[in-house]
Amino acid sequence: MQKTILTRVGFCPECKKEERAKTGHYFLAYGSNGWHAMKAQQNSRYWGYVPHIYKLDQIIEQNVIVLCCCAIEGCGSFWKTVENDDPWLILEKTNFKRLVYSLDTWNALVKDPYRCDWDYKI
Repeated sequence: MQKTILTRVGFCPECKKEERAKTGHYFLAYGSNGWHAMKAQQNSRYWGYVPHIYKLDQIIEQNVIVLCCCAIEGCGSFWKTVENDDPWLILEKTNFKRLVYSLDTWNALVKDPYRCDWDYKI
């Protein structure tokens, strides 16, 4: 089984409490070209709705085990800076939570994310 990893918006109670994401906050994103360190371009409209990393761990009948963590630096993701011309952030440690989703829920998360989050910007 291939390990699927993706970045989607999710709710983080810790980020809501800390009023994240704000302009300039770094977050981790995983895309077709691998891992990327990104910087928020504007404040979130709703505190706590921030990028999350989802990783498919295993499939059990009609359910999937998913590992999930908040992608905001200092919340779920911990980074260290490497000094270069442009600072690169390297993932140092992540705090993944184990979630159980139905196969239908997982498939909805994996499919076209732009259909439901048209006005979401970070």
